[in-house]
Amino acid sequence: MDSSAIGMFFGTVEGRFVRVNPAMCRMLGYSADDLTSMTFWDVTHPDDRAAAEVGLAAVFTGEVSVARVRKRYVARSGAIVWADMTAVLVPARDDRPAQVIGQSVDVSAEVANSQALQRAADQFQMLAENATDVVYRVSIAGDFEWVSPSMFTVLGWETSTLIGTPSIALLEPDDRDLVLQRRAEFAAGLNGPALLLRFRTSSGAVREMSAATHPIFDEGAAHVGTVIGLRDVTEEQRIRRELAYRASHDSLTGVANRDDLMSRLRRRLELPAEPERAAGVLFCDVDNLKSVNDAYGHPTGDTVLSTVAERLVGIVRSHDVVARLGGDEFVVVVTDVESLEQLSQIAEKCRHAVAAPMQIGGRTLEVTISMGGVLAEANEEPDDVLKRADGAVYRAKQAGRNRVVIGDASL
Repeated sequence: MDSSAIGMFFGTVEGRFVRVNPAMCRMLGYSADDLTSMTFWDVTHPDDRAAAEVGLAAVFTGEVSVARVRKRYVARSGAIVWADMTAVLVPARDDRPAQVIGQSVDVSAEVANSQALQRAADQFQMLAENATDVVYRVSIAGDFEWVSPSMFTVLGWETSTLIGTPSIALLEPDDRDLVLQRRAEFAAGLNGPALLLRFRTSSGAVREMSAATHPIFDEGAAHVGTVIGLRDVTEEQRIRRELAYRASHDSLTGVANRDDLMSRLRRRLELPAEPERAAGVLFCDVDNLKSVNDAYGHPTGDTVLSTVAERLVGIVRSHDVVARLGGDEFVVVVTDVESLEQLSQIAEKCRHAVAAPMQIGGRTLEVTISMGGVLAEANEEPDDVLKRADGAVYRAKQAGRNRVVIGDASL
């Protein structure tokens, strides 16, 4: 958080700041101590409070996983700061209450540019020619009619070579439908928020751009073209993806962490039950990891855990889930399994894969795992499924380790 260029904060479900990063302080002009004594609403423009409350409430209730709100902050100086705020819920765990983690990206310049375009169309060309962002105009068919000089600076394309060519050709193929859909909205008299589009540079690289679109109408109110403003958000998007990845993955092994496992398992269990398509859960314990740590050190033990995770991922299918709960415990969720027998076969493949000798630090180590597996029942809670699978792996370890036990004790 401290090194991020994006404003970030932790807050309570009641709306009080718990922690803010330096970028958030710079954006609003308050110190960290000032903000942690305030609520979200103390720095939110009164006209935007209702929309922000609705968005955050949807996250708190689980209606959405991510709230996205464009809102106005009121800085300490009284200045208005427009920001794109995203927020996710950090569930309560152990002695930590539920909190929201949010990030606010200052988009004041983007909003100001958009408003200026609407208020002063006759001054557009002078603004565009001197802007550092890319601005261009396309015809009703989507061909370039005018391009700002910054196109060469940002994307490397000579503006003279673009005039008369299809603007959509600069886009990644998967993003072109978004632009075509926006053109259809213009034809219907509609417009929407900025689009996130991937553009190809002249060197073949890809840049992610926030594209603000503004339709142009003639005196008869007919749509005759479009003005597009592009802001390079490549680094911003990289940071957002990195934050999302860190929030859902184990930092040592790279597989899913406990929070992501529980979320994905819950979604799977909420699907309608289908015959012979149950969810299988395998609880895995690395045998005698403490002995490895004691004999060779924790770095070797960490390499063992990473290797175990890699081998488990190599056995299951891409839509199955491998997660590390912590310590020497892993969980594999087999999303569709026909029977306990099939689950047992998958578990044995995992066990044999892990048991292959590991070459670590010039040594050959033989590491084994004990596994317990169960089939999830209809409408069962994730915690209950894991508890049953944990009971099965306990019986596997009691029976001598390096083995698989499938099903509940009563079976």
